[in-house]
Amino acid sequence: MLYIAPVPFRAQERRLSGFARRPVVRSRVYRPEWPDEVPAMLAEIPESLLPRGAGMAYGDAALNDGRGTLETRRLDRFLALDEAAATVTCEAGVPLRDLIRVGLRRGLFPAVVPGTWRSTVGGCLACDVHGKNHQVAGSFLDHVARFRLALADGRVVECSRQENPDLFFATAGGLGLTGVILDVTLRLRRVGSAWVRVRRLRNRDLDATFAALERPEPEQYSVAWLDVLARGGRLGRSVLLLGDHAAPEELPARRRPRALEWSPGGSLRLPFDAPGGAMSAGMVRLFNAAFWARALGDGAPRLWRLRRFFFPLEAVDDFARLYGRRGFVQYQFVAPPRAAQAVVRAAVERLSAAGLGSFLCVVKRMGPASDAPLSFPAQGYTVAVDLPFRGEPLLSLLRGLDELVAREGGRVYLAKDSRLDPAFLDAMYPRRREWATLLDRLDPGRRLDSTLARRLGLREAA
Repeated sequence: MLYIAPVPFRAQERRLSGFARRPVVRSRVYRPEWPDEVPAMLAEIPESLLPRGAGMAYGDAALNDGRGTLETRRLDRFLALDEAAATVTCEAGVPLRDLIRVGLRRGLFPAVVPGTWRSTVGGCLACDVHGKNHQVAGSFLDHVARFRLALADGRVVECSRQENPDLFFATAGGLGLTGVILDVTLRLRRVGSAWVRVRRLRNRDLDATFAALERPEPEQYSVAWLDVLARGGRLGRSVLLLGDHAAPEELPARRRPRALEWSPGGSLRLPFDAPGGAMSAGMVRLFNAAFWARALGDGAPRLWRLRRFFFPLEAVDDFARLYGRRGFVQYQFVAPPRAAQAVVRAAVERLSAAGLGSFLCVVKRMGPASDAPLSFPAQGYTVAVDLPFRGEPLLSLLRGLDELVAREGGRVYLAKDSRLDPAFLDAMYPRRREWATLLDRLDPGRRLDSTLARRLGLREAA
């Protein structure tokens, strides 16, 4: 009998980083073409692996320095779409942009979207992303019916709230360490058009910002842009954006026959990294002043295209280049209701005093947490701010904020982290050891690993 030896899986040596462009690591990248290849890769490749979608995690959550990366972007097929039930089943590598394109023409839209359409469906689940409507719609997991997961030993299991529920919840926010998500069945929401009805309301200071966020409004989407460099009586001034999907009858008559037509449009591509001064405090102050002035108005509703409201950063194809070669840090935390105003005020005061502002700082109201042990969203308020990397002065300031957030019962978003002190991990995620114990049982050899997991000791159960 003729014996044919299996062809070894080939890897490409590549430099990888997160969306914030730091850190940069080297990894051997494997790219399965079909879901059936994934279990064999997990069983046969003799090094630790980490699944990676579009690489839109900001820090090192999607990096596996010096080891293997299993890139799933070629697993991008739609498997089923049930218009009556408003559900879609697709492979994990489908980007949100394609999900929106396919669903919107049928009047369907993802119930939860993050700030980029490049994220894959599998990545959204692994990070349990949230959107501008968490207080109403919850996180991405709340709209997942089921998924298939390839475990570290190559077994493939079905996961839902009824079948393997421990894995179902451990995978949401588990950052790819429970297994490789192969496909997902997702519940969508019905919408009447490809437009968003938006109101903009200016708030003179942080007290007014919180009052506006707590005020009941008819719109399901709400997010406040915060001028983090404003001081004195203007500290925490903001522009609150309130939005909802527009009905066809709200559109101009000429647009109603094509209410569900959507074209993402082109994006500006930066040919080089911006110089160091592009994100200086002076430049940011000018931008923030212009943004504040432009929002002047009576709060009357306006019609915006989907990209402008949900994905404004997609107007620039390689947005991170604006921060220069050193990249940036996005710091995002959530603080519980009892402490939220004090924690947010302290954060804004410290950033403003240090001149470490940004033109991208948002605050959102969050709803109840899910049952997933490592999921970030929790009841309270979240702040996310992009900060050009400035070495130790920035890192020292953020360590102080970590301590404050942990002490008050809050947490930072691991999918955006690259520098958290492991000493704060269990205070921020008190069920982490429960999650790590499950992983030890499923993957005792730690075939699935990441740079973030090693840095934080994320998988240490003892």
